[in-house]
Amino acid sequence: MTEKRYFGIAVALSFLLSLLVFFDFRSFFSSLLVNYTADITIGNTVSIRETFDYFVKKSDKYSMLFRNWKVPLTFNGEELNNPYITVESLNSAFPWYVVDYKRRVYLKVPDKVLASICKIKAYRNEVGIVKGLEGNNLKKFDKGIYSFSAFYRMYPPVETDGKFSHINIKLADVHVYYSKVKIFLKDPKHLIERLYVHMPHFSVKKLDNGYFIKGKSPSDSLVELEMVLKGNPVKGFYRRVFNVSFLAEKANFNPFVFLIKLVDKLIFVSILVFPIFMIYYYERFGSESSDAVPEYISFIPDKEKKPYVVNLLFSGDATVCDENAFYATLLDMQRRGLIDIRSDGNGIIIEILSMTTEDPYELSVLSFLERYAEDIGGKKIFIPERLEVKVKELTNSKSLESLKSMKEDFDSILRWNDDSIVNDYLDLRGYNLFSTVAVILIVLLVLFSATVLIKNDPLIDTTSVVAHCAVLIGQLLIFLFLPPQILGRWKERRYRESLLWKGFKNFLSNMAMIKKYAPEDISIWKEWLIYGTALGVADKVEKAMKELNVDLPDVDVERRVRTHFSVVYAGIGSGIASLSKSSSGGDGGFGAGGGFGGGGAGGR
Repeated sequence: MTEKRYFGIAVALSFLLSLLVFFDFRSFFSSLLVNYTADITIGNTVSIRETFDYFVKKSDKYSMLFRNWKVPLTFNGEELNNPYITVESLNSAFPWYVVDYKRRVYLKVPDKVLASICKIKAYRNEVGIVKGLEGNNLKKFDKGIYSFSAFYRMYPPVETDGKFSHINIKLADVHVYYSKVKIFLKDPKHLIERLYVHMPHFSVKKLDNGYFIKGKSPSDSLVELEMVLKGNPVKGFYRRVFNVSFLAEKANFNPFVFLIKLVDKLIFVSILVFPIFMIYYYERFGSESSDAVPEYISFIPDKEKKPYVVNLLFSGDATVCDENAFYATLLDMQRRGLIDIRSDGNGIIIEILSMTTEDPYELSVLSFLERYAEDIGGKKIFIPERLEVKVKELTNSKSLESLKSMKEDFDSILRWNDDSIVNDYLDLRGYNLFSTVAVILIVLLVLFSATVLIKNDPLIDTTSVVAHCAVLIGQLLIFLFLPPQILGRWKERRYRESLLWKGFKNFLSNMAMIKKYAPEDISIWKEWLIYGTALGVADKVEKAMKELNVDLPDVDVERRVRTHFSVVYAGIGSGIASLSKSSSGGDGGFGAGGGFGGGGAGGR
């Protein structure tokens, strides 16, 4: 796959992720949603007409659809000596019920069984509907839409300084997901001096005789209207305060909410422009000039280049070797007579014949083999099966430090890197700049999400903010995990060389092309196997040799060496994991949320 194709896939994934911010998946997964409409009139009294449209998405789950209040609720015109709400009327095609502040039950049609059920199951201060009775039990609602409306008069706490008065109407704070909220705030006498809306998502439109507020309210978020009124117009329970306007303004100054919402908007915009920005960034730091190189190259582009260097630069991440560099180097050193890999009847052994090489990686590999080799008859013999036994012994004796030391030895040859080689081929300023900024941003986004989750302010849609952070983190990770050379640039004519090796890898991966150019000379097959291993396509070369009946012992050697080392390395990892695990120890007020009312819609 070319660098441009890698980058194109990353941009496409990033763009698809950005589309997620336009969907609220909570509405897909919730079994009960509500569209909420309220007509509120500010006059001599505060009157509220609420309409709930319940969207039941799962049959046989709900038998009562309700709204409850957190303040005293009365019926039949009963008056109280403290703030309260009284139900004037209810309307629904289904049987409705009212449970007042004393837990007295009122029904659309009197029924002792239903009254007893409501008394037991419903909250105080609740109104709702049921589908009906089936024997002594409630019927369950089927999947569908169910509506009911209620008309109330509210007698709230009122703060006054003589010139202005203040009321705070909390319409909901504990409820199911309100996918749509519409509030018509009617002010025919133009009494409202200031209006403060407390909702996570809303817009306000000024009308001739009031306001129209719309939005949505995630589960258990706030739906609240706070008002400063001219004079003392509404009936309620008054208390004297000093300077109502100042107190209301001060209570509604919330820099934390303002800052969170501002940052959330910035994150939202960043998500949308991020794919476009990365296209610009790629053109600025990563794109390569076009170079005409055939798709398939049937010769080794540079036989002087060490197999591990080919693996380092032209197979995956161009800044670090993978395990194929090690296996290719073993085959190459055997071909050059530095080691001998052979079978001893039970498994394979590696005999060190010479340490005469100046290449730093080859010296590291030879030193590694020598460190774990046994002296047998004056010869240095590395036996993988003995190493397997040693790993088991260290695990059984709980020698955690020895296992960690052994793993470091393995990692030093299986994850080799050489900055001098990389810097000779690549200009990684673009990648280094991006990775540094991306890591800082990811840390900041995680901290920001944690802060929002801990505060859990009812005026903030916490789930939405955290989801936005997660999407942007996902976009950053997509490009962070790309091979570094994609956001970097090959130096001078190095890009042409990378394309040549890419063409050779394509050739070794294509059976038809190998058959077409199959060599007679067995030494060429050996070289193909070595460089095919370095490029990560050894299995394709082995398959071609098998189909063409090419008998090369190196194939079996490569496979068995890989198997033995994988077993040993996995054993070290599981030993460290098991030992590490066993060693570990085991009334009315000012500001958002201070309103009179509360509760909200739900189902049981």
